[in-house]
Amino acid sequence: MPVRAVPSLDLTRYLGRWYEICRLPLKFEDAEATDISATYSLKDDGSIHVDNRCFDAKRKPTQAVGEAKATDDTMAKLKVNFLPAGLRWLPFTDGDYWVLKIDDATVFPS
Repeated sequence: MPVRAVPSLDLTRYLGRWYEICRLPLKFEDAEATDISATYSLKDDGSIHVDNRCFDAKRKPTQAVGEAKATDDTMAKLKVNFLPAGLRWLPFTDGDYWVLKIDDATVFPS
């Protein structure tokens, strides 16, 4: 079965702080990271400011700041880049970020 993003996403419902409750770490992530959160906020140009934070294995706070941009009108498929702002123009540095499920009954964080 092919992976599909939700048909449409209301970004204003998705903005705010989210906490990771389960994970499969990627090879570039700290497998022992804890207290992982992501905060999404809308920028004036319509892109999304991404602020990821956690504590590493030594309990040192870590932060990655990036920017996400929708790739189509559904707003459910985004490209995310965590390079410093002045380097985000470099090709092949964006990662795919697709929203796969949204529960209509969920109360989203503010």
